Amino acid sequence: MKQNKIKLDKTERGIEDYLLTTEVKKISKTEKNKLKDIADAYLQKSKRITLRMKASDLQKIKVKAIEKGMPYQSLIASVMHQYAHDKVQIDK
Repeated sequence: MKQNKIKLDKTERGIEDYLLTTEVKKISKTEKNKLKDIADAYLQKSKRITLRMKASDLQKIKVKAIEKGMPYQSLIASVMHQYAHDKVQIDK
């Protein structure tokens, strides 16, 4: 069976040569997770949410945020982020 030759321009030939001569390397699971985290952080967008909580809890969070020198919304977002990434455990 005769193959049809497709004419490639200089750029396309360069890409073809690169793909044919470049060795594919396996990466470790740790490196894969690191790259995934970088990509997630790059693509991440903030979303606005509404949250109901006890007024006394909010007041305590505001005090802790002042002690840390940060806005209370940032403190809440930080705790949620840590929980989402299994850095904080919540007892049942």
